[in-house]
Amino acid sequence: MVKFETIQQDLKKKRLFIFDFDETLVNLNIKWDQTKSHLTQMVKERFGKDINFTPILEQLEFLKTQISSTDYLSIDKFLIQDELNALRHYSTIQNVGFSLLKNIYIHIINPSKSSRFIAILSNNYTETLKEGTKRYGIDQYISYYLGRDKVTKIKPNIEGLKNIHDQFPNIPKKEIVYFGDSAVYDKITAETYGIDFYLIRKGS
Repeated sequence: MVKFETIQQDLKKKRLFIFDFDETLVNLNIKWDQTKSHLTQMVKERFGKDINFTPILEQLEFLKTQISSTDYLSIDKFLIQDELNALRHYSTIQNVGFSLLKNIYIHIINPSKSSRFIAILSNNYTETLKEGTKRYGIDQYISYYLGRDKVTKIKPNIEGLKNIHDQFPNIPKKEIVYFGDSAVYDKITAETYGIDFYLIRKGS
């Protein structure tokens, strides 16, 4: 289990702290079976395509190549509302990541007089990230949000990390760290980009 006290000295060497969102800071607890079933039916009825959406992120990326960007807006709209519904009715705090972020802000960010920053990079939508951090009272800690709607390729592609880094160009990679719950989407992304990474597990 990642504890602030055990990595505090390493974190003091960092200036940009990037967090994943779902199952890292907040557990959205999306009803995935319902989401996939609804998507399968919607895509069949509207576009005449049979997709079972398992795994969902990869199948959504595939769907983007099969329909127009205008048609895909209806998919985005459904997915955003699905995330927000989960956030508002089923979500819980992920204690390890949530505590880690708050300790980083209190003990490292706040005393630094604006020379260090926290950002969120997620395959969730930016609207979900902003409403989620506000709902759980950590929005004032966040300097930058980047959700799936702000990139052309989601994690594990490094586009998102690069885009965030571009907002803080004076910070070298050795002073950036990423926290996430997935060894696939998060760890590989960080390692490919060449920054440090800490794995946070749900319920850990």
